[in-house]
Order: sequence, then structure tokens, then C-alpha cells
Amino acid sequence: KDTDGKFKSSLLNDAKGLLSLYEATHLSIPGEDILDEAYDFSKAFLQSSAIESFPDLKQHITNALEQPYHNGIPRLEARKFIDLYQNDESRNDILLEFAKLDFNRVQFIHQQEINHYSGLWKKLDLKSEIPYARDRMAEIFFWASSTYFEPKYAHCRMIIARVVLLISLVDDTIDAYATIDEIHRLADAVERWDISCLEDLPDYMKRFYTLLLNTFSDFEKELKDQGKSYSVKFGKEAYQELVRGYYLEAKWLNEGKVPSFDEYMYNGSMTTGLPLVSTVGFMGVEKIKGTEEFDWLKTYPKLSYVSGAFIRLVNDLTSHKTEQARGHVASCIDCYMKQHGVTKEIAVKALEKMARECWKEMNEEVMRPTQFPVDLLMRIVNLVRLTDVS
Repeated sequence: KDTDGKFKSSLLNDAKGLLSLYEATHLSIPGEDILDEAYDFSKAFLQSSAIESFPDLKQHITNALEQPYHNGIPRLEARKFIDLYQNDESRNDILLEFAKLDFNRVQFIHQQEINHYSGLWKKLDLKSEIPYARDRMAEIFFWASSTYFEPKYAHCRMIIARVVLLISLVDDTIDAYATIDEIHRLADAVERWDISCLEDLPDYMKRFYTLLLNTFSDFEKELKDQGKSYSVKFGKEAYQELVRGYYLEAKWLNEGKVPSFDEYMYNGSMTTGLPLVSTVGFMGVEKIKGTEEFDWLKTYPKLSYVSGAFIRLVNDLTSHKTEQARGHVASCIDCYMKQHGVTKEIAVKALEKMARECWKEMNEEVMRPTQFPVDLLMRIVNLVRLTDVS
């Protein structure tokens, strides 16, 4: 900085350095004011004149402004970088070849897996048995393969894909189809988790409930050989917690209630599905041998909360108009407006700032010393990246 406390104008001659600075600012944690200033300074330069002044960096800059590397999905970022590196005159051709081989090999594995998953999807025949459910097969597998992309996590991907299907089905049922009484009966059946509950459910829910019980029963059989069948109970409990959250939102809508912002955000971060997907993903990680990681997730640690909060904020800010038009539980915007007595414009700005702070808190939690490997913590961050990208 210069004597006035501003970034030196001479820095504007180093576009590559400012691009790196801009990317680095996305790893900031709360309270790092200098990095906040660096973000504003570098972004303003990159947006205003860098592309015209430094054409060789045009695609690098465009990519960074559209999707910062740290916030992006690792495999998508790798694919973009391969194209950029290929045009770099100082490239290492052997390294480039290895990068291409790695990407293509992993992509081929994912293609084989989605073919297998597509076959399972067709056998379920959901279109005829649960006609109101959205066909999200490709989207669901993308979630799974983006969170655990490495070849060794094949079982994780299949577990997540099957559970995200169950999340999608119960969401469609509760959000756009069932009456409040039917939702109550479904929530009670999920709490009891017993095939005898079928007699208490309307006919159109029976197929879903049977699929729910059978899927988790299959998980117990699959994980028995690894000595990890014990972990399935944590997945069941996380699913029950999700449905409790959905039921609470349905009651708010039925009663016309606008909850407090804090109450809404706590429940809303849970109903993103992040705590559940984090839990079932851990079920498929072979190096997890005990209950410590699952016990930690059950406490709803800060990393899970701020990650879920980010997803909830972004989803609500994106879908507010559509969901209000068709009748939906009050969004974070409505709750913030009511609690703070402000206009929608002020609420949106405050919530966008809150979303940026969530990223900082995620960074801080991942960097904080812990007994758990960073690799596991980054799986939770990968779920957030899916929302940030999409």
C-alpha cells in the first residue's frame, strides 16, 4: 500500500499477480479486512481493463470472474485449466499429457457408473409409480460424482446418488403434492421406520416409503463386509431429521406463519440436505472405521451449519419469486424483512453479504486444527460448491 493506505497504482501493471491475488482473497476468513480490500481492488481492475490490456490472460480472467477457483467444483476447474495450460507456451507437455490421461480416466469411470445408475433408475419405474416426482437422474449423479470424484470413492457415489433420490422424492411429495395431514402421517412413519407403517399411509406414498426402507436395508447388507453396517443407523437418523425439518416447514406454510430469521435459518440449513448427504457419504469411506466422525456430524458442527446456511441463502435468493408465486413457506428474505422491519432491497443486500461471510466461516473451519482429515471436511465444502456453481 502507499502512504494513503491504498493499494499502489503500480500493481495495475501486473495483471497476472492481481489475478492470483483475486483468487487468493476467496480463502479469507472473518476479520481479514485487508483481504476484503484486496478483493475489491483486484476485482475492479480485472472487470474494468485487464481483459483489453492483457489479451493473453483473457480466458483466465473471464473464468476467475465467472467462477473463482476455490469456489468451483474441482473436476470442472481441472477441465478448464487443462484447456488454458495447453495454450501456455511455457507448459510442460509431459505434465499436460498426464493431466489429460487422469481426467479422461476418471471421466470414463463416472460414465460407466452413470450407466449402471441409469439402469437402476429405469428398474424403479418412478415415472409410472410416482408420476409427480421430477426426473433428476443426471443431476443427482452429478451431485454424487462432484462431491467424491476420485475412483476409490465409487461406493460413496452410489450411496449418495441413491439417498439424494430419496431426498428428491420426499421433497416433491411434501412440497407440491401431499396435504398437511398426509405429511404428518409420512413424518410419523419415517420416525417409526417400520414396514407396518404402510397401512397408515395413502396409497401413493407406499411406493416411496417401501423404497426408503429397502434402500437403507440394502446399505446395511453392502457395508456388512466392511464391518460398517453400524454406520447406517446414523444415515437413518439424519434422514429422519431432514423429514422433521420438512414437516416443520409444511406446518409453517399451512398456518401462514413467518418464523423468526434465526429459527428459519437453523431449520432451513438442515433441510438443504447437506447434513444428511455428508453423513451417508461418510458411510462409504473405507478409512472411517468407528463412530467418531458420525458422532461429530450429529452435533451439527459449525462447518455443517454455515455450509447449509450458505446453500439456503443462495437457494432462497434465487428462487424467491417463483416459490412465492406458487405458494411456498416464507423464505429467508421474508423472515429477515419481518424480523428487522426493512425493505426487500435492504434484506437482499444483507443476505448476500451474509452468504459471503458464510464462505469465510467455512474457510476458517477447514483451516482450524481438528482431529479429522481435511480431506473429509472438504467433502462438505464440495457440496457447497455445487450450489455456488449451479
